[in-house]
Amino acid sequence: MQLEGVIAKRADAPYVSRRSETWLKLKCKLRQEFVICGYTDRSDNAAQIGSLLLGIHDAEGNLVAAGSVGTGWSGDEAAEFKRKLVPLAVDLSPFDKGTSKPGRWSKRKAGSERWVKPVLLAEVTFAEWTPDGQVRHASFIGLRDDKPAKAIVREQPKVVAGPDAAPRRPVNTTHL
Repeated sequence: MQLEGVIAKRADAPYVSRRSETWLKLKCKLRQEFVICGYTDRSDNAAQIGSLLLGIHDAEGNLVAAGSVGTGWSGDEAAEFKRKLVPLAVDLSPFDKGTSKPGRWSKRKAGSERWVKPVLLAEVTFAEWTPDGQVRHASFIGLRDDKPAKAIVREQPKVVAGPDAAPRRPVNTTHL
């Protein structure tokens, strides 16, 4: 349904029109692997990365830019990523198509990218895909080494069952 999230309330709690511990906001997130194609340095610490530049393969197998992720790791992890990425440095962008230009809200300056051989994978959660194929509100989960970089494509959600596939439970309207 492409909802941003849902709100849940404990069934036995009374309704109050303010924040309370009986209400939860549950965000819907997408999650998939991306090829790490480059990085930027952290502005206040050159020993750490600031963000990872991400890519995926299109239907023809071309590596295309998919945005960046700049959160989800500690300072120590950012320094460790830098140590892993520096030996993979290349002079030119690894993207076959498209560019990894800073987005509308990005603080990154064009030309600040450090390109790497596209061999490492990052698992990332994000809110949505933008109309131009970039991830939005991305957060790093971890590195992956269980598949080759060439296998990374934009994942499409699958419908697991239609609305008539299982009997529906009645909605409890007592506490609405």
